[in-house]
Amino acid sequence: MFFTRILESSAMALHVRNCMLALLGVAVVILPGAASAQEDTTTSRSVRGQQQASGSDVILNQVDTSAYPKVTIFATVLKDGEPQKGLTSSDFSVREDEVDQEPLTVEPKLSPLSAVVVLDTSGSMRKSLNTAIAAAQSFIDTLQPEDQVQVMAFARSVKTLSPMSTTKTAASASFSAAVARGDTALYDAIYSSVEALAGKAGRKAIVVLSDGVDDDGYGKQLSQKSVADVLAIAEEVNVPVFTIGLGSKIDEAVLRRVASSSGAKYYNAPKAEDLAALYQSISKQLSGQYNIFYTSNLPADGTLRTIQLAQGDARGAKSYKAPSGGAAPMRVAAPAPTPLRTVQKGACPTPITTASFPEDAPLVPLNVGCEIVVPEASLKKGEFSYVAFNVASGRRVSAVLELAKQKYKGSIYAKVELLYPSQSGFSSQHEGGSIYRLVAVSNAETAGKWFLRFPPQVVSGKIGLYEQDISDAGSGKDAGESEGNALEVAEGTSYSGMLAKKSDKRDLYLFSLKPNTKYQFKVRPASSASVEVVLYDENGAKLAKATSSNEGAGVTLNYETKDATFGSLAINTHYTSDEYYRPYSFIFGPSGFRPPRQPDAFVNKSPKEIR
Repeated sequence: MFFTRILESSAMALHVRNCMLALLGVAVVILPGAASAQEDTTTSRSVRGQQQASGSDVILNQVDTSAYPKVTIFATVLKDGEPQKGLTSSDFSVREDEVDQEPLTVEPKLSPLSAVVVLDTSGSMRKSLNTAIAAAQSFIDTLQPEDQVQVMAFARSVKTLSPMSTTKTAASASFSAAVARGDTALYDAIYSSVEALAGKAGRKAIVVLSDGVDDDGYGKQLSQKSVADVLAIAEEVNVPVFTIGLGSKIDEAVLRRVASSSGAKYYNAPKAEDLAALYQSISKQLSGQYNIFYTSNLPADGTLRTIQLAQGDARGAKSYKAPSGGAAPMRVAAPAPTPLRTVQKGACPTPITTASFPEDAPLVPLNVGCEIVVPEASLKKGEFSYVAFNVASGRRVSAVLELAKQKYKGSIYAKVELLYPSQSGFSSQHEGGSIYRLVAVSNAETAGKWFLRFPPQVVSGKIGLYEQDISDAGSGKDAGESEGNALEVAEGTSYSGMLAKKSDKRDLYLFSLKPNTKYQFKVRPASSASVEVVLYDENGAKLAKATSSNEGAGVTLNYETKDATFGSLAINTHYTSDEYYRPYSFIFGPSGFRPPRQPDAFVNKSPKEIR
């Protein structure tokens, strides 16, 4: 009797109903074959949306501080999964680090959108590619005339099919170049799409479709970027990354995490036929965003803050880093490394096997990674196998040979060589495993046809040939030796430089410094050189100097400013061997900042410097 009275109370009845609904919801998710296109509501520490009993959900997609202290929020209010329209400033309240922000203004018209559509074109997409393209094109068709869109595709490398433009017909037509083949560099694709929007003010969004995991075909991660890199840059650029997982063989945990932490949603499409509806759902959310702005009453102190947006009982939150020095920081993105052009397995020509030097050997393209197979019957005593490729002056080349099969069992002591046009060069001895790595830099004398030569013991393996311009990677230009030809650099952006022993002995960088700020200048040599860095003020007076303690050691120079100034930093190297080129990387920012992880520019495994 007592139990019956409790159940009859309205509070307990509501509790029991909600519990039953929750249990039913779990059952629906786990029943095989019962799910259609599913929408994720996973939340994270940096972006939070509170799902209410009424079905309301507030999602903070983006925080724009480019005009600080004006702060603009782009947010979506969903009711039963659909964007809720007709709300005004009186329907919202905002707190920033628990401090109320008033007054609020809701713009009646959304600002133009800059969108990046990213499509997986790996080999596993072959059967679904046409349907996926049609769904992505339907999303582009919903964009407004003033909106911009960029189309990217990825497999082993990331390609831009159509640059950022308001011309939607060209963007849709660019999908015709997509071909399903190769492995999956998922993390690099997301990173590159976010980087494409760095420095852009206003509304932004990215839509990524993938049907697989980041994999090089051998069960290892293919991307040079990590998941942490992706999350960090998405937070820095402050852009929502909507993710769609197609099928069941997907990296669902990563897709969910990227979407929820960036202020977007993750969707699962069990079948390709579900994609069109999901793209339309994302389009509805973007077109149904609210543009809410206010003038922050908190100082520009560079701290990490949390914005809480409330609409009725529903609340959402998103973290952002406040600008410092009274102005909003604009991230300047260093140009992404040239994507690796992939040749499919079996597409590499059979190496030339001969006892004489094959001057007329056909050329293999650089930036290639593929399989090589040498017919065992063709291997004779005194012969070598050759792969030829053309190298321009001023390029840095990494050659990697990873053995898959050897003619003789057991450990062998062999030699792999990288030969210049003069048939001179250098070699890599066997390192106790099955991987040979060689790195060299071309100049005017050695430019032309190069050869990778390996011994007859090697029957098959993976070959990688990669190149990079030796000038400073941040701009594609070499840093000069005086202020007239110095290279202007941005705070927090990494640059890679190269000094030559005979001619280029000093690199000079220019930059602006904020007042009352502690800075760190970090230089890391990539070879055995000793490094000296000297900081000057705008009048050329020396402010600070630091020298590496030993060859190959990095240098960190600390300096605290009093007034705003325009400074310069000279990087000098001291030569103690016959090495001709001295590569290094350089980055600066406020003390305690974390420089971005620098991936190896050539191969996933760090190559051993030979020369």
